Amino acid sequence: MTIPPPRRIPALGSLVAAAVVHAILFLLAFPPVDAWPLVFLVPVPLVWLARRARSGRSAFSVVLVVHVGMWLWLQRWLVDVSAVGYPVMALYLALEPAVLVLFLHRLGRHRMLGRLPMTAILPVAWVGLEFLRGRILFDGYPWYLLGHPTIGWLPLAQVAEIGGAWAASFLVAMVAGAIVDASGGHRPGEARSRWAIGTAAVSLAGSVGWGAFRLGQEVGDPGPAVLIVQTNLPQSNKMAWTPEAQARDTRTFLDLTVEAWRATGRSADLIVWPETMLPGLGIEASTVSVLREHEPTLHHLYTWGEVVSDLSRRLQTPMLLGSHAWLGVRVQRRDTRLFLEADREYNSAYLVQGDPPFQRYDKVLLTPFGERLPYISALPWLEQRLMALGA
Repeated sequence: MTIPPPRRIPALGSLVAAAVVHAILFLLAFPPVDAWPLVFLVPVPLVWLARRARSGRSAFSVVLVVHVGMWLWLQRWLVDVSAVGYPVMALYLALEPAVLVLFLHRLGRHRMLGRLPMTAILPVAWVGLEFLRGRILFDGYPWYLLGHPTIGWLPLAQVAEIGGAWAASFLVAMVAGAIVDASGGHRPGEARSRWAIGTAAVSLAGSVGWGAFRLGQEVGDPGPAVLIVQTNLPQSNKMAWTPEAQARDTRTFLDLTVEAWRATGRSADLIVWPETMLPGLGIEASTVSVLREHEPTLHHLYTWGEVVSDLSRRLQTPMLLGSHAWLGVRVQRRDTRLFLEADREYNSAYLVQGDPPFQRYDKVLLTPFGERLPYISALPWLEQRLMALGA
């Protein structure tokens, strides 16, 4: 049995406006704006759209189109990684809110389930889809979860200690659902709606109180002092980092590291650089040995590793840094030019301490559509050809 749709059906423009408002709220709640309190309003326009759309198909289509545009903006850094995978990724991410409004639209017209307060429905539906996207489908892509902006207020974000970012997303979606119920978006005055709104209020207050309690507790013995050097480089450095830019940027990294190390009173136990921060072919001992055989032609490809190793010795502090790892490197000559080939390539983290070879950890969860092709990776021959085309 179904409940007939309301008599007044909003025009298509109203549905588009609701989807755009949701996208704007989403963008404002996340960096670089970081207006985190707006995150509690992010789901509200989608609920309005789902309840008032003429059909589930129209709700799905409107949200999908608007969100493809939003994700194209948020994920624009992927252009430099994979121009082909970039729009595919945007379409995939846009499916999540589109499926949500389709589900809410159909659920709202069910005679029994349609009477449930949005305070109860929204957190379950939202976090369920987030979990599929973040942990299950395509090996997971847990970026831009609804609970992430709560880090803007630490007492609120401490709920993640209990259930991770999913717990924070659940709490935010519950409050958003209560806003819908309280505003008359779900049969105002019903006892179950009042009960649900009260539950959301108690949950929010309890979470903040728990967070304040945890933040107020005394910290035990301090652990190792870690010095983190975070840079701001364009994503294009992965594909078009010229030797001149490498020299300039690496010198900046070194200067920032020394400056920060001195500011700590020379007391850091570990220095950390970000992922893929070191230019060239990395610091794998076997790779460096091959390159040395062909110096000075290929000398510039490994000198940065030597510079970092020298810095670690001078500061008497180990360094953890991101670098490419080329294994099984060999040099091929074609006409008058030298080309490098490798049996395997990794996005790795190295612990630079003492003399090489250094300890290495290879990245396991690769970025979908940029560093790997989900599911297609089971067919290496096909993945290699597609990655050569689009990444």
